[in-house]
Amino acid sequence: MGETFVGADYVILTVAEGDPTDLFAARQAVSDAVFESLMPRYRALPRKTGIGCVTNQVHWNVVTYDAAGHSPRSVCAASGCDFHDSPFIPGYFTAVLRSACTSAPLSPPPLGQTVVGPDYVIQTVGRGEALDIPAAQQMATDEVFESLMAQYCALPRDKGIGCVSDRVQWNILTYDGAGQWRVSASPRSGPGYHYCSGTNGIPGGEFITLRRGGWTLTQGIFVTSFPSTPGRQYVLECTDVLDRPAWKRINTAAGTGEILLLRDAADVGTSRFYRVRIE
Repeated sequence: MGETFVGADYVILTVAEGDPTDLFAARQAVSDAVFESLMPRYRALPRKTGIGCVTNQVHWNVVTYDAAGHSPRSVCAASGCDFHDSPFIPGYFTAVLRSACTSAPLSPPPLGQTVVGPDYVIQTVGRGEALDIPAAQQMATDEVFESLMAQYCALPRDKGIGCVSDRVQWNILTYDGAGQWRVSASPRSGPGYHYCSGTNGIPGGEFITLRRGGWTLTQGIFVTSFPSTPGRQYVLECTDVLDRPAWKRINTAAGTGEILLLRDAADVGTSRFYRVRIE
């Protein structure tokens, strides 16, 4: 109960428990506000998939199920049996690199092009339904974001309406055909910060992006793994704070061309931040 499931050509939310034959109570529980909240998910459904079909005209149905999961009754929403418009919104998918204090760019660049703003980098990676986040995540891959990191890291730190930081957010932003921002989401690898340094007076050098799944914390011991390059040195550093951090060197390994492991043998305690610097 309370969970939403997005199917190939439908969206369903279990709203409440009760007598499956009491359609009056069911229609009271499933209000128009509930249906309205689900409309963006229906609009984002691909138009070319599904056993049935996805259209621009949507029924709002109240369906009851018994304890065995069978559907004994179906009825229109309390507001009536009219169709509700769910137009396909053509738009653009973009990969945006920015800091936590930088606003979304006002409009996307042309398809396939990159714009370097005063405090962000944006690339339009594809076209599609402006609310279709799964499709946007397929096009705005981690490889796309990685390819833009050097351009973001080269931005001056003293310009921009917002700010430029060595702690970078990877955001997927969608825009409609008129260039209006519609939806913001994380890439498939998940939310989190990615780090760059070595330019504009920031101490350090090149850095490895520590991806989700690329590190573990077991009994207080932090371990990270990543692909390495022969001839390069990889330095694991840590700090207890990110506001004016004092990075401490704790482990070093030479690149072999294989996966490297670096660990912090000390008990991490309550909180600690890590980065891997390349020398």
